[in-house]
Amino acid sequence: MAPARRQALRVTEVIFSLPCHDIRSGKAELTGTPIDLDSAGVADFVEVLADPERDMPVVLLASFPYSVSYPVIPSDLASGLEQTAPVYLLCSQDKEVMARYRHHFSDDSRNVTHNFRCPAGCARLYLPQVDLGKRSDSRRHRRFSSDVLTDSAAWSTCSREAV
Repeated sequence: MAPARRQALRVTEVIFSLPCHDIRSGKAELTGTPIDLDSAGVADFVEVLADPERDMPVVLLASFPYSVSYPVIPSDLASGLEQTAPVYLLCSQDKEVMARYRHHFSDDSRNVTHNFRCPAGCARLYLPQVDLGKRSDSRRHRRFSSDVLTDSAAWSTCSREAV
């Protein structure tokens, strides 16, 4: 099995080890395929995160800096989470998308602080009931660095901590 595919499966295992929630779509779509964020979709993504009817996690996978490659294979991650969490993709090479993303995830934004950002080359798991106006709530929404996503030993440690 290819290393990137194994990493996607490990991400899936960690997410499945988290406390379960009733699956409801709210504003999110459960397609089993990754959802590319375009410049118009960034605002929709923020709405999905803030949706009080959302009872499932949402995953944001950010590409490496100035690249179209991701730390795990997005399609493997999305298919593994098909009925559990939608997977959104943030391509750091798309300047317009990144400008809108930074606008929505900045301290200047009325609703969201920069603490909710997903850095390039990382994944972020947003749990239900996100309070985008409360900076301290960002700690509940786990960030997985590229080191953790690509290192087997780190994933083992991360898996034990998540349970």
